[in-house]
Amino acid sequence: MSDDAENFDKLPYYIEQLKNIYETETYILDVNCDHIFEFDQSLYRQIENYPTDIIPIFDLVVTGIYKE
Repeated sequence: MSDDAENFDKLPYYIEQLKNIYETETYILDVNCDHIFEFDQSLYRQIENYPTDIIPIFDLVVTGIYKE
């Protein structure tokens, strides 16, 4: 079976993490900044340069996704 076929049924990593948070009621989401760097280097630099501005925005977005 190819890697694509094996991963077809898997949810994206952070959606799985939110599902775990829901099931365990442990409200902590660890975000790996390497993932952010791979996704968008500009966003990564914004986190590095303006963490007090960006982290609350992350929190709002993740909370909204979690509530969905």
